[in-house]
Parts: sequence; structure tokens; C-alpha cells
Amino acid sequence: MNSWIDRNVEELKDKKILYLCMEMLMPELSMHARSGNFKGGLGILAGDTMEGLKKIGLDVTAVIPMYKYEWIQNITEDNRQEIQTKEIDYSGEPIEIVHSQDSKPLVLNIEFEGKRYPIKVYRLMRAGVPVYLLHNPEVFDVLYTGDRKQRLKQEVITGKAAAELLNAVNLNIDFIHLNEAHTVTAACCIKEREEYSKIPILFTTHTPVEAGMEKYPADWFKSMNIPEKYFELFHSGEVIDFTHAALKISSLTNGVSKEHGEVTKNMFLPLRNKIIGITNGSSRSWQAPELRNPENVNPEMLWETTKKYKKKAMEDASSRVKKYFGIDIKFDENKPAVGFFRRFAGYKKQYPMFKDIIHAVCGERGKKYHTVFGELVGLGLQVFAGGMAHPSDEERKEWVRHFCEWTKSEELKGKFAFLPGYNHDMLMHGARGYEIWVSTPEKNQEACGTSDQRSAMNGNINISTYTGGAREYLSEINPESADGSAFFIDPYDARTLYRKLEIASNLFYNCIEGGESKCKKIKHNAYLAGQNMIIENMAKAYASEFYLKALRLIK
Repeated sequence: MNSWIDRNVEELKDKKILYLCMEMLMPELSMHARSGNFKGGLGILAGDTMEGLKKIGLDVTAVIPMYKYEWIQNITEDNRQEIQTKEIDYSGEPIEIVHSQDSKPLVLNIEFEGKRYPIKVYRLMRAGVPVYLLHNPEVFDVLYTGDRKQRLKQEVITGKAAAELLNAVNLNIDFIHLNEAHTVTAACCIKEREEYSKIPILFTTHTPVEAGMEKYPADWFKSMNIPEKYFELFHSGEVIDFTHAALKISSLTNGVSKEHGEVTKNMFLPLRNKIIGITNGSSRSWQAPELRNPENVNPEMLWETTKKYKKKAMEDASSRVKKYFGIDIKFDENKPAVGFFRRFAGYKKQYPMFKDIIHAVCGERGKKYHTVFGELVGLGLQVFAGGMAHPSDEERKEWVRHFCEWTKSEELKGKFAFLPGYNHDMLMHGARGYEIWVSTPEKNQEACGTSDQRSAMNGNINISTYTGGAREYLSEINPESADGSAFFIDPYDARTLYRKLEIASNLFYNCIEGGESKCKKIKHNAYLAGQNMIIENMAKAYASEFYLKALRLIK
């Protein structure tokens, strides 16, 4: 087989990559098993990356934990988010037991704080890539648990198990690729083997937000039970810092957009020379099947395809509002739909950016609404929000409460809806069926953001902060000439968001009611821009700018 690697980066031919992550969206699993093993953008990207690396011809094997429970988001009668856990039934899933060389089911016995934990190993094929799943319900109970010692245990055992797995399944590797610093223990343990003492280690950091960078009390290093020589690698003031350790031990590190690469350099100045930026991509599986061949897509066809998937998205929204709130509403397929389904985090600012404008955004067209910014004209938009606050994040749980109150309020009922039950299916509806997608992170805080990519790939219009990956492939819309592919919230404040929503609303209604073609052309512009962000392009950049350079560093 003559792959892209064979033709373009022959030095990587037959090289084997070990890819490590704490989460992964695996569409091959059923809904509950899928949901238990990913939480947001990192897991989505990990799953898409497997597909991209495979398609260009790289030999990759992944190791991740397999979790016992999924988080279930429920809403109480007083509009509070309640997170419950539900045990996942893995029977019937497309996973197989991995056997040791004596043909018995493989069990890795990994020590943590003096206790040995038996780790069973399963295997799943993610887009043709073998993914080894580490299973011990006591250790891997729930992804991103709020119990800090339990989380350390998960991360350390994942790293040690990955190292032992290599021998157990006779897997020889040429690269270690760490995704976030959670898995850095694996690099330490693998490097202890003589044959891997100089192995290239690649580290991808996925956030510039300090809260997302794993740190533990310094005296917890003893719990890790790895050679004392690594203490200085982890030690930073009063803590052990996994991100610092991953940066120091890596051959090269990348941020997940050009901007994020520069932000990361400035955060870690002594290590800046080993940091680059490679922008994330997204799998074509997020596209409507009809849109996967750009040669077949024109503005009219795209418009009709969006209508088809919007109908499905509106049906899903009605179903969720009925299930979680007992409200029987059929949303209007003729009104433009605005969506934002994302993990709720402080820097993403979903509630702060909408709280002072929501009544005008969803209000009757032409009617004036009194706001803190003065009188604003109603835009006639439907807005749909989705996401989950971490159980320990009280402020973001308050955002959920406000969104639920808006959903039930007489003024916004049927115009704004919070859709509980954040999962893969909901994200797919969002990407394909919502004509306007909104992303509002603070500048320089969004490492990349890929929900905008999934929206653009389906020909939907982004309204985004001018930051992260979006600024690299999207361009500002000129509503007069119908050039451009997105609206940027620049300057960054709620008034700008309202003004961009106002222009988008006028474009859509002029098309729906007045027969203008500008909106269809702009949607097609967005679609064409999105084609640049397919996951294979990202995989090619990893091959030529990351793996190849790291390989040459050790020669």
C-alpha cells in the first residue's frame, strides 16, 4: 500500500507510535459506553486523531483507561444540575479480551501506595487503530473524578500499565505521544528500559488554563513510586507539576493551534525552543454524509441539506426538553437556530456573554427590549445551549441553573432551551443542524476549539472569539458582498456578540422571507473553509513537523 507517509515522509515508514490519553471518544461503542470514556474536546480529538494517523499511513497504538461509570446529568425541580453515575454494561460492545503469551487473559498487576491492583486489558479497533483499554473498576471508576488522590492513582496506574503492556503484548515502539500531562508517568517508566532510554517523547498540551494543568502536593510524589531521580522533573515549588514534567521530558511539545503554541512558549520561557503549534483538525464523520465530497456541494444543495438536519436537531431538542423539563414544545424549523454545546468552564464564558442580551436575541423581530446596553431590537432567533458543569464547580452549576430558568420562563419558553444529556449524539446534531454556532472563550484561553470546525465543515456559520484555531481558517463576513465565512466577536464583549447575531439574523431572514441568496453563499464559504480542517491535514502536520523532527533530534 502506497500511503501518504510512503510518498512524503519515508523516514517514518514502519515507525510505531504509542499514543496515551485518559479519554477517547470511540464511536464504535454504544452510547453509554461512549459517554463514559470521554468528556469533551480532548477525548473527541483523541478519537479523531486515530482516524487521521491511520489514513495517512502511520502505525499507531493507543492506550487509555476504560471507566466503570458514566456521568449522568439530571436537572432537579429547582433547576439544579445533579450528576449521578451509572454503571456501564460493556457486554455486547466490540471489545475483545487481550491474552498473554501463555494464552491466558492478560492481567497487569500495578502497585500504588503499597497495594497491587489487577488491571485487565481489552482491545478495541478505533477507525482501524488498536486501542488497549485498561480495566479495573476500583481504579478507573469515573473519568476526571474530583477525588484528587483517586485521580493521581488513575494517572499513575495508567502510565505504569502502559509501560508493562509493551512487554506483555510484545509491542515495540519508536515514539511515545503524551496527550495532556496526565500520562507522563508512562514516559518515565518506559525510559527506564535500556532500549527506550533515548526514545523520542512527544507531548501535546491542550490548554493554557492553569486549572487544567495537573498539580498535586509535593509529598504525593512518594505515592507514585517511580525512581527518585524523577522528583526534580516533577517538583515545582510546593507541588508536583505534571505539565512541567511532560515539557521537560519531551523531545518536542506542541500547542494545538499556532496561537496556543505562542501562548505556551510565553508560559514556559526556559523551554520555549522545544514548543511549536500544530492546529487541531476534525474527522469527516462529523459532516452530514451528503457533504463529504466537496465537488458535489453547491450553495443551494447545502441550504437544503442543512434544513434536513435541522429538522432532526429540532426534534432532538424537543425530546430533551420534554424528557428533562416536562415541557411539550415543537421548535420552529423556519426560525434560525443558534447553538452552543460545550463543556462549561469559566474561561468559555457562555452564560456571562448571553445573560444581558438573551431576551433581545430571542425576542420578537422589530420589538425593542430594554437591556443594560440600552434598547436592543429583537432578533427572532432560537438559542439552544448544552453542556455539563463539573460536580465540584459551583459557579458553573449556577450557569446551568440560569439556563434552566430561561428554558422554563414564560418570556423565553420555546425560544431558548437548555438541553441536558450532553453526549455524542447531541454534538452531532449541533454540528449538522444549527445554522449559527457560537463560541465565546476569553482571548488566549482557548487552545484551539474544534466545535467551530465541525460546524464549518457542515456549512454552518460561526460566531467566535478571535482566538484559538478559528482565526487561522475563518475570515470575517462582509454582509454586503457575501464574502467571508464567520463573524468574530472582536472587540470581545456581549455587545459585539449581539451585533454579530443581529447581522446573521438579518441575513437568514432576508433569505428565508425575501429570497436573497447572500446567506446561501456565505454558508458555502463556511463549508469550503471547513474543508481545510479535516483530520488528515492535522495528521500530516504531526508527521512532518512533530514526529519527523523528534526522530531527527536523536540521530
